Order: sequence, then C-alpha cells, then structure tokens
Amino acid sequence: MSKDYKQVLLNALPPSDGVVWNTVPGSNMDNFLSWWAEELNHIDEQLDNLILEANPLTMSQMMMVRYAEVGLPNICRGEPATIEEHRAEILAKWRGTGGQSIGYYQDVLNTYGFTTATITEYSPFQAGRSTAGAQIGDAFNFCWQVTYQPISQDYFHVDANVADDLLDTIQTGGIPCILNEIKPAHTTIIFTPLP
Repeated sequence: MSKDYKQVLLNALPPSDGVVWNTVPGSNMDNFLSWWAEELNHIDEQLDNLILEANPLTMSQMMMVRYAEVGLPNICRGEPATIEEHRAEILAKWRGTGGQSIGYYQDVLNTYGFTTATITEYSPFQAGRSTAGAQIGDAFNFCWQVTYQPISQDYFHVDANVADDLLDTIQTGGIPCILNEIKPAHTTIIFTPLP
C-alpha cells in the first residue's frame, strides 16, 4: 500500500528532472518520498482502526481518553486492575441514566459488589397512615438508611498468594463514598455497617 502512496507523491511532483526533484532510487528525494509514503500508509491503517476504537467493547488505544472523558477513575473505587474492568466502568458510565429510586441505588451498590446492602426510605408522619411510635417532625423527610456488610481489606500474603495477585484489594471509599457522590443533595443518608 505504501508503494501506491509513493506513486501518488511522485505524480504530484513538478515534471522536472533537475537536481532538486531527483527521484532516482537511493537519492534524498526518493528516501523522503518513501518515508512520507510509509507515514501515509500508517495513517490509513489507523483510520481502519478508528471503527474499533469508537466501540467501547473493542477500544484499546483510546481507553485512557474515554476513561478521563467520563470522569474516571472513581475516587470511591480507585484504579481498576485490568483492561476489562476499565471497559466495564466506562460502559457503566455511558449507559447509566441515573435515578432516585431505591432500585437505582441498589443497582449501583450491586455494581460495586455490595450485594447484601439494604435501603430503607423514611417518610414524614401522616395522621391515619403512620403507626404508633413513628417519628413526628421534619427530621426524616429527606432521610434514608443504608444497612450493609463492609468489605474487608485483603492484603497480599507471601505464603498464600501468587505473583499476579493484587497487593491490596479494598474499595477505597466504600458505600458512604459511593452514595454520597450520587445522592440528591437535599437528602441525608444514615449509614449502618453490620458487625
């Protein structure tokens, strides 16, 4: 293919056989045109890869650009260990629609591995609907509670791990960091870690 580009470049030169346009093999002009043809060929190949790079499932060279584009790495989770995890986070950001329902927050927690977390939503006291012992007042109008099992920290141990294992596996900020980042600003969350 670079031969084709070289021929195109040769055809673009002025019709002169002088010293400046000397295209005899091995001359400076010939070497320059060969180099330029290689570069054009390289650009052509990269354009073919552009389709692969546009697709988040097949991208590789644009991974870090896309990663920064969607605001990652997440301060609550830290840097993913593998390319597959990078892709998964990018796709989750692109596909994420947001929400304010318990189901939405439960899905977010499941994505981060907190599959046993439960969310309790409080509502204001209403005569005829609320039960005896329910809180009266506005304190719980915009409050919800998350009960969860904390993820324990797992360190690399020389006698128990192998060379490719992570030195430290922990989710940097945990549930409070994750939910405080995406919750509605006017709400308060009560975090209740289980023992």
